[in-house]
Amino acid sequence: MPKYCQQTLQKIRKNSGPYENMPDGIQPWALVLIVFVLVIFNCVLVYCYRRHTKREMRKEMNHQIETAVS
Repeated sequence: MPKYCQQTLQKIRKNSGPYENMPDGIQPWALVLIVFVLVIFNCVLVYCYRRHTKREMRKEMNHQIETAVS
C-alpha cells in the first residue's frame, strides 16, 4: 500500500473517536425490544379506541331510545 494511503488511513483512525469500536447495525435484543414496545402500544391504542367507540354507541342508542319514547 502506498505511503500516502497508509497516512490517510492512520489519520482517519485517529479522528474516528469513540465510535471506532462500535458494532455495525442494531443489536437483535434491541430489535426485539422495539417490536415488543410497538405491539404493546398498538394493543393499548386498540383497547382505547374500542372503549371510546362503545361509549359513543351507547350514547347514540340512548338518544334514539329517548327520542322514540317521547
